[in-house]
Amino acid sequence: QAEGQLAMAVILTHDCESEHDDSRHHRLIGLLRPLDLLSDQEKETVIEGRHIGRLYVPSWHDADLPESYLDLRRITTVRQDALPDDHRIASMTDFGRKVLQGAMILYLTERYRDDQTDPR
Repeated sequence: QAEGQLAMAVILTHDCESEHDDSRHHRLIGLLRPLDLLSDQEKETVIEGRHIGRLYVPSWHDADLPESYLDLRRITTVRQDALPDDHRIASMTDFGRKVLQGAMILYLTERYRDDQTDPR
């Protein structure tokens, strides 16, 4: 017996990684959580980009995506077949990828702690 969670996620695996034998069948994903689950103070912190482990994702009505955040503290690997293509709602823009890359580097390296100042 196992427990699981059905939720929205962002695929973090690079497209080119899916061509390598050792990673062809798995994808790295980050949990996408609704912003309305947070307190008003936490929402403000996430929206303003002041929470290092949470990346704000604005709502997108055309895709029924509510205002959310990517929880960088909840990254996991899943089998590729657990992510059917017909459930994909969007692809990230180049700008979105750059924002995500910066947020992940900041979160994983804790660079903001090196000089005790927040780089933003």
